[in-house]
Amino acid sequence: VTQLEKDKEELHGQIISIDSSRDNKHLEALLGEKVLLCQNLEVLKAEVKELRAEREHYGAQAENVQRIQVRQMNETQAALRSLEAEKQSLKLQHERLENELHTATEQNDHLNKKLHKAEREVHSLTSKIDELKHSQKIEIDNIKLEAARTKNDSEKDKDRIQSQLNGNKSIEKFST
Repeated sequence: VTQLEKDKEELHGQIISIDSSRDNKHLEALLGEKVLLCQNLEVLKAEVKELRAEREHYGAQAENVQRIQVRQMNETQAALRSLEAEKQSLKLQHERLENELHTATEQNDHLNKKLHKAEREVHSLTSKIDELKHSQKIEIDNIKLEAARTKNDSEKDKDRIQSQLNGNKSIEKFST
């Protein structure tokens, strides 16, 4: 554009300096060239204006895209921080659950040992109870047997005493 302005001024200067005696045709040609140059200048100015408008438009679009990208990047970073915090929370929860599992496993092992010990004691006591029941049964049977012998002996003694009494009564009857 600046070059065209210079060319215009140069041509204008040439027109002024031209001798008026010169051919009118030359003047007309120069005027035609000037008109063409002015038209070209107007076209170029319009193109420059259009290019500036496009540049502003694309600049605004670029700014919008940049703002969107910055917002998206901030959102992504916030989401990343949130995910990192959630990851850390889950890691701590995992560690806590592992500790609880370890503690529960130890308690379970301890309780299983106590249960097995109690089962052995129950088995031992059951065996002793069975032995005691058996020995009591034998003892009861022995007592019953002894009671039966004692009863039998008592009846024998009773019968012997009864027979002696009967014998004494018979002797008394004879003596009377």
